[in-house]
Amino acid sequence: GWNVIVEKPFASTLAETEELIARARAAQSYVFEAMTPLYMPNFRGIVERLPRLGLVRLVQANFSQYSSRYDRYLARDVAPAFDPACSGGALYDLNVYNLALIIALFGRPLSASYLANIGFNGIDTSGVMTLRYDGFCASSAAAKDSSSPSFLMIQGENGWIRTDGTPNELRSFTIGLRGAEPETFALNRHEHRMVHEFEEMQRIYQQRDYTAVEDGFAVTRAVMAVMEKARLMAGIQFRAD
Repeated sequence: GWNVIVEKPFASTLAETEELIARARAAQSYVFEAMTPLYMPNFRGIVERLPRLGLVRLVQANFSQYSSRYDRYLARDVAPAFDPACSGGALYDLNVYNLALIIALFGRPLSASYLANIGFNGIDTSGVMTLRYDGFCASSAAAKDSSSPSFLMIQGENGWIRTDGTPNELRSFTIGLRGAEPETFALNRHEHRMVHEFEEMQRIYQQRDYTAVEDGFAVTRAVMAVMEKARLMAGIQFRAD
């Protein structure tokens, strides 16, 4: 079988996700999701420093940028990014980055719901996902119809970690602990956001690191399961459903 790099989101539905993973396993092929932040040294830096926050109590994420295609959408000229037939919308196009980071850090939530702004054709132009974990809750917002500074904020009893900028770039993060001056880290080695993921995919392939592949599958499956369930609860239907 062929080895494949899949653009985010991994698929339109959980069923498609399970089929792709099953086919890859059966063929002993590699399937990678191009979820850029999870391959970055800055992400590993956050993972390493997360225990210093103590018990996590609140997580907030926001990825909002006014889409270059939104004016067309308002004129009823629907690009694929706003088309339910193409599995578009803010949740699957932008919020997937927030959710991948949150779920990679904390695992699958106990429950999730999605409150969305629905456009004329049934697609979400913006919305907020709420996630319930054991001991804390998280909110994950994304918008294609408006813009704001993007960030990820993790609040613990002993301090906080904040990333500034869009999550697909993950250029730096700051940790602030009670009684100490905040420290900012920029650990990524490359300017272009895709270089780290290609380097890691090459390493995994050359070393036949199937453990890393399965770890990636676990995050992908959890993200797709959470997004699909919340999307359907919000009344957003895709042609692929």
